[in-house]
Amino acid sequence: KLTTNGDVTAAVWTVEKEALVVVANLSETAAQSVSLTLPKDAGSALKPEFKDRPSGLKLGDGRLTGEVGKAEVHVYRLTAR
Repeated sequence: KLTTNGDVTAAVWTVEKEALVVVANLSETAAQSVSLTLPKDAGSALKPEFKDRPSGLKLGDGRLTGEVGKAEVHVYRLTAR
C-alpha cells in the first residue's frame, strides 16, 4: 500500500503477521508530521530496520505517528508479539 500526503510518501508491505514500513519526507527544508494508519495484520511490535538510521516514530492504536526530519527516510519492521 502506497500513501502520499504532500511531501511525505509511505509504503507498507505485509506478509502474514509481519510488515515492512517505509516513510520518506521528500522536503529538503522542513520536517513533517506523520500519522499513518496501518493494516490490521501489520503486527504490533515496532523495530527500526536499520541500525544508526533515522527513527523515532511511535506505534499506537494501529497508527504510526511522529515527525520525520527534512529529507529523512524511516524504515521499520512490525511483527506480531
